Amino acid sequence: MIYTSYYGKISLIKYTPKFENSIFCPISVSIPKYFNLSIFDLQFQNDFKPDWKIVENIKSGKISQKEYIKSYLEQLIKIDKLKYEKLIQFGTEHDIILLCYERPELFCHRHILSKFINIKFNQNIKEI
Repeated sequence: MIYTSYYGKISLIKYTPKFENSIFCPISVSIPKYFNLSIFDLQFQNDFKPDWKIVENIKSGKISQKEYIKSYLEQLIKIDKLKYEKLIQFGTEHDIILLCYERPELFCHRHILSKFINIKFNQNIKEI
């Protein structure tokens, strides 16, 4: 199964019996330096991380959330369907957790990505 979460919750997730064997897959532009990279599977990071320019533009206030969503969706639409299929297949073999920085109640591209995949590929990605 595929889930989403944020880096600040990894220590709780790792020690939850249901998720103790999960694979953590960052989808952020960068990964926190305080984590040992050996706990991450980096195979999907470059596929689904947002373009740095839109991240920079929303952080600086040059674009709105609506414009960010539009830009990120345009990016997602251009991704080869096989990359989504690979992610979905990997999620049938393992519990994977797609990670970013923002807490669940905050605006984050992982919510856009999960909704996009849920709709376009009939999945059920949930936040944990």
